[in-house]
Amino acid sequence: MASLTFDFPQSCRTVLLAVLAGALCSSVTVPEAVAELPDAPSVSLSARQGIPRDTRPVLRYWSPDAKRALTFSLAARATDAALTCRNLTAGGGERWLPVHSCAGTAVWIMGGQASQSLVAWYLWRAGHRRLARVVSWAGAAPNVAGVAYTLAHGKSTRVPRVGDTFSTPIAGQPCVTVVTGTGLQTRCK
Repeated sequence: MASLTFDFPQSCRTVLLAVLAGALCSSVTVPEAVAELPDAPSVSLSARQGIPRDTRPVLRYWSPDAKRALTFSLAARATDAALTCRNLTAGGGERWLPVHSCAGTAVWIMGGQASQSLVAWYLWRAGHRRLARVVSWAGAAPNVAGVAYTLAHGKSTRVPRVGDTFSTPIAGQPCVTVVTGTGLQTRCK
């Protein structure tokens, strides 16, 4: 007696079993009670009203106070840069800056504004709100002091150069101080 054998690959066997299982399941009926699922709970608007809300005001970094501080700081720095440039072009010098040109001074002073604003913003983001405002307002203090010094002296401050002479009375005697390459020499009459 001859036997018939079918050699199906594994993937075909899986598909065939799935088709047979689907045909069997479709013929079986499910009772009405099991077929109806209960309603899922839904969130109603009235249920959400019982949740407490955060009633604190939203604090923004660029508040009117921060804008005033930025304006004041920019004005103080721009005035200081303008007066320093005037002093440098008149032959004066700047004692506290590492640069001694007008363009370098302006870049240095306004770069300080950028770093001041960045530090204040970072402190604000870190939650140190009052400290951020202090940095915003007090960051211009050196520039205000520089403007006040320049306006109080009324002229440009000049850095002494080699060969300059100054009259310096010592103990009531008229003396002359000369700037040399190695330091100062004072001669009294």
